[in-house]
Parts: sequence; C-alpha cells; structure tokens
Amino acid sequence: MIEAVNASGGCILPFLFFPMLSRAPTETIGAANPSGWSNAEIFKQWPQHFIKHTRCSRELLALSLLDNQDSHLNLAAIEFAKKNGLVMFTFLPHCKNKLQPLDITVYGLLKRYLNDAVNP
Repeated sequence: MIEAVNASGGCILPFLFFPMLSRAPTETIGAANPSGWSNAEIFKQWPQHFIKHTRCSRELLALSLLDNQDSHLNLAAIEFAKKNGLVMFTFLPHCKNKLQPLDITVYGLLKRYLNDAVNP
C-alpha cells in the first residue's frame, strides 16, 4: 500500500497492490506484482493518483515524503510530479522508522490488525 496523510490527519484513497479490490472504496486504484512489492512501473501511477486527489498544481504545490525505496527513483514519475506541482522528497537510506511517520502510525496499525486477523 502507498498511503498519503497530512499533518492534520487528512488522507487520500490508498494505492493498493494486490489483484482484488472488490471491497476497496470507490476510486481506489491498485496494481498487482508477483513479489507483492511496488516497483518502478507501478510507482509511475502514484503521482497521478496523488495529484488527482489533492488537486495540487504549479501554483499550489504539495510535498510528498517518501521512503528511499528504489522504485521511487523513477524518472518519468519524478518529471510528471514536478510538472504538476508535486514535490517528492525522500528520507535518507536506512533511516530509522521513528523518522518515517507512517511506519509508526498508518503501517504500524495496519500490520497489527493484519497480524491479529491472521493469528487470532
């Protein structure tokens, strides 16, 4: 899942990668990859999704903080984002999860709920 939240707790629809989206909210998009992970080709869709839902523009910039996963270094995605007012900034490689806010909040809770559902 690629998720975006803001400091006041707002969020946009998640970008999910798994083949079945039957219970996801309307307009949620997703992609499938046999590894279960994002890749550069899948990530090219993220800036489009983010821009559509935030309505950022060259006049009203938005900032997206990303971890340093290799798939986020996609030149086509970066150029598209830049043209449309989305500034993408990555954390340093091997950054501790305490410096990556979504690792503790969104993804930490998601992992806990998934573990509880799988191992009742």
